[in-house]
Amino acid sequence: MKWISISTNWIINLYEKHRICSFLLIYIVVGTLCRFMHFKSFRNMASDAIAIVSITLAILGLFLGILISLKEDSVFFKQAKRYELDKDIFKDLLKTITNSIYINIIFIASTLMYDVMPTINNKVAKYLGNILWAALFVFLLIETTHIVYLIYKIYTFEVPKTNTRTET
Repeated sequence: MKWISISTNWIINLYEKHRICSFLLIYIVVGTLCRFMHFKSFRNMASDAIAIVSITLAILGLFLGILISLKEDSVFFKQAKRYELDKDIFKDLLKTITNSIYINIIFIASTLMYDVMPTINNKVAKYLGNILWAALFVFLLIETTHIVYLIYKIYTFEVPKTNTRTET
């Protein structure tokens, strides 16, 4: 199982460092898929997208509460406190979760506006708008999955055991 951990860590590190590039890559992939799959209508998916993003919003709120409770009790934060990194790590995680919450709320609002706006006749603008909307949706799902992964890693963190003997 260690090779799985090693093989996915570089993807996670790359994603964390380059979120904007990740979004652009998602935009290109979604654009390519949209071009060749010929979706009938994105408006039909709007209510489903709102439901899914609302669920992810609730999950993010739940993980915000879990993160706050883990700050005092978890082995991870106790270990981080030894190196005086606990406040910085907590602040960064809190910022990541709250930013994701804000983006989810913006997505819900933009989807509601998208659903009631009149149809755009310009095919290029319509295509680019649909791709942007779909790419943002996929990005939010990936971002939520990433946050779940981070909280899971904090919750299951164990201090590495050393090979030193202790004498009694």
